[in-house]
Amino acid sequence: MRRLDQGSSSSRRGRGRRRAGKWLLGLLLLWGAQACSFERRAEPDAEPAEGNGGLPSPSAELPGAETRVAPLETVELFRASVAIGDISLALALLDREATLVDELVGEASEAQTRGELLLELRRQHASGLVFEPLEAPTVVTLSESALVITHFAAVREGEGGARQEVGQVYETVFLLASPDGWRIRHMHRSLLSAR
Repeated sequence: MRRLDQGSSSSRRGRGRRRAGKWLLGLLLLWGAQACSFERRAEPDAEPAEGNGGLPSPSAELPGAETRVAPLETVELFRASVAIGDISLALALLDREATLVDELVGEASEAQTRGELLLELRRQHASGLVFEPLEAPTVVTLSESALVITHFAAVREGEGGARQEVGQVYETVFLLASPDGWRIRHMHRSLLSAR
């Protein structure tokens, strides 16, 4: 009889473990479902593109992009809007989760909102800061993302035509396509100070 009782006790423990395991599995599935955004992904083309293993060419645009502003034009519009002080337009060109790091307006580790950073950059432009491209920008577009890399000379223009070289700026901008056009997801500017 004793053996029978031990067997039923271990049977209860096994059921409890299975029940706990099912509960844990359900919890993990629920957590994973909440973490997933269920975004619709672009469907692959039936026929691969020629020449590069099925990948679109780096300069390829999104289907239907004729009506959209190109990634480079979006970045240039963003720069111009900050330079003239149209911060609302600059903010509209940013993705909701955009990250901006700009060494021209302080340390990269300083915590600032996007608006504060753009206002400080606007103050820099108002005091005579000008970007002059040193070479043509590099633009890589792939499916629904784009990368724009630009190399500038940063110059501060003073009164009477005086110009002081601040340094060289390397700007990297990562953009994502949205139904409203390209939006800046990440922008990083590094400053190499003039000696």
